[in-house]
Amino acid sequence: MNYVFNKLSKLRSIHINKPLFLLIVAFLFISIYMYINRHIDFYTNLINGIFLMGLIYLSMGLSTYIHNIGLFKTFRYFSYKLKSGAYSKRYKEVETMSFAEFTLLITSEKYKKSGKYYYIFGFIFLFLSYLMVLAILN
Repeated sequence: MNYVFNKLSKLRSIHINKPLFLLIVAFLFISIYMYINRHIDFYTNLINGIFLMGLIYLSMGLSTYIHNIGLFKTFRYFSYKLKSGAYSKRYKEVETMSFAEFTLLITSEKYKKSGKYYYIFGFIFLFLSYLMVLAILN
């Protein structure tokens, strides 16, 4: 079992750039999707896989946007208070940030995630599937 954990930790240390990783994931997803639905026509299957991958990447980009603007900051603040022990009876008084300070902290540039590649790949895949549908219809 230790051998497996060592191999997994080595895999995590491999750094590849994000666009290449997203392309590999898209290729694997589309390949698996096409294999599962192999009874459908090849081109229809390919278009469906590319379209689904575009929707997945677009939704991932939107979720990073929601994370960045702090839509669920009330839940995150409550979680922060729980982790700090503010609601525990063991601790008499725990210094925690106010909600306004916490909001300023989580919306700062330090904690923002980039959704740029998700948007780029999502729109490219959606546009590519649209073009492929047009090519089949003509």
